[in-house]
Amino acid sequence: MEDVSDWRLSTDEGIPYRLFEDSPDGSFSEENADATEVYIMQASRLEDFISESFPDPAVVSGEGWRFQKKRKMPGSNLLYTSKVSYDTFPKGKPTDPWEIDEDAPSGTYTEFVKVTINYATDKDQGNKENNDPDNEDSEADFFQVSAQASGEFFTLPTEGCKWQISKNDRSKDKDMKDPVVPNSIIIPEIEYTVTYPSLTPWMAKVLVHRYRLCMGAVNKRPLAVFQNAPAETVLCMGFSYTYKNTWRKGDVKIDFEGRFWEKSPEPGVGHNHKYSAELKGWFRVRKPNEKLIHRIGSLVPLFFSGPVPNDPKPGREEDHFDWDALGLDTDEIWGDTG
Repeated sequence: MEDVSDWRLSTDEGIPYRLFEDSPDGSFSEENADATEVYIMQASRLEDFISESFPDPAVVSGEGWRFQKKRKMPGSNLLYTSKVSYDTFPKGKPTDPWEIDEDAPSGTYTEFVKVTINYATDKDQGNKENNDPDNEDSEADFFQVSAQASGEFFTLPTEGCKWQISKNDRSKDKDMKDPVVPNSIIIPEIEYTVTYPSLTPWMAKVLVHRYRLCMGAVNKRPLAVFQNAPAETVLCMGFSYTYKNTWRKGDVKIDFEGRFWEKSPEPGVGHNHKYSAELKGWFRVRKPNEKLIHRIGSLVPLFFSGPVPNDPKPGREEDHFDWDALGLDTDEIWGDTG
């Protein structure tokens, strides 16, 4: 019988193991890599090892939502556990790692299991700018941003808009005889998708609440999350989410997406500006009730993993014991200026 106290290796959570023969192995390409390790460990510690390898991705902590990393391969910063499988060890007896047969006679089941761990690069992990897993940043793990730039053809109105030939191109005897001609420009646009992976149902409920406050509104200040997009150029369009079951008992995770639209025909011009042929340019306009076309407010809470004023309260005590006490200390974060 092996004495695990003599084993020199253990996981970060203190689970003793020894490497199986011919382990580890792996391969690397320019962008991706994969590796395999095979451990021998006590069958009674298998459940603990699976939980360490795949921790609950999102939990509530003293500062808000915290996102836990999957287990890394020892010695590698960028290879994370993708799969864990196990077999009896040694062969010849069954194994009972979940201790279902509690009254079985001694020696009925093997004491150890052979655990195979597959590692791979993971697009959802190591997404910080410096790729330092020890430098925790809950906001960087809270969401991921993708963008697609395009353009919209905008036909300038001809009525009241008379074109002139540039002085540099105007000949002495040829002027534009009909200056009322159609013309068009391209308005630069960027569509953003913000993905929030693996949220708990309550976290998704909070995000729905925040998005409802922001839908149809434009940013009050430049948004760093969208490469410092200027004020009033980013419009919150909406959101979608999908439920998914996991192998954890009674556990449901939600993948949440938010959508945004950046539009700026000229510097200082945003969603609340319209083109006027009479005034020959873009101007901020208001509706008959003196309100701007799009409300102006802070979109920052959509990218903040801690609590903000008026968030829905958690329905379960385990989500947090005193959510109010963590309220973000800021004035008028949902302020509407128009």
